[in-house]
Amino acid sequence: MPEIVQNLIRIEDILKNEYLPFLNNVINVEPSIFMEKIRKGTLTAAQGEFGARIGVGGGFGMSEEGHATPKANAPIYSKFKYTTRDGYCDIKISHKTVKLGQQNSAVLKNAVKDEIDASYETTKWNSARMLFGNGSGLLAKTAGAATDSKTITVDSTATLIEGLSVDIYASAAADAPISGAEAVQITDINHATKTITLSAEVS
Repeated sequence: MPEIVQNLIRIEDILKNEYLPFLNNVINVEPSIFMEKIRKGTLTAAQGEFGARIGVGGGFGMSEEGHATPKANAPIYSKFKYTTRDGYCDIKISHKTVKLGQQNSAVLKNAVKDEIDASYETTKWNSARMLFGNGSGLLAKTAGAATDSKTITVDSTATLIEGLSVDIYASAAADAPISGAEAVQITDINHATKTITLSAEVS
């Protein structure tokens, strides 16, 4: 037991000291082309608006020696307003990972890195989806009723990806997901037939 606790402490150190600063940076500037363009900084609740540069500053040209230089113009900025939100992504370190770490520290570090990479990909994909979606939170509609089935047909797979956790509602007006259909994971997608396979049976 003390050995397992020691490995958990090592995992925590790896996450905090080696990966968290890097992850915070890439999530802050790389979730999408749009976010890279506006280069957002660390947001606080007190902030409510910021400026994003559009294009380049004016004033470049060719001139001969002694002749007038081009007139300079400041870059154009557009003001954005936003409401601050927090984003979350779970990272799970399994008992198997801890056991691997007892044999080889490099294996443990690689396993933690893979979890970090997966969480970053999840964050990047979902950030882009939320930025460029229609804001409804609706990913797809079922094309037909499902009865105790893990496989359902949807109207579109454009905003779905393997590994994504989804909530399934009986209708657009429903206040809560179907019982047992909260945070079910998509395990497979057939884009040709628009069918998805879930980690649990739903009705």
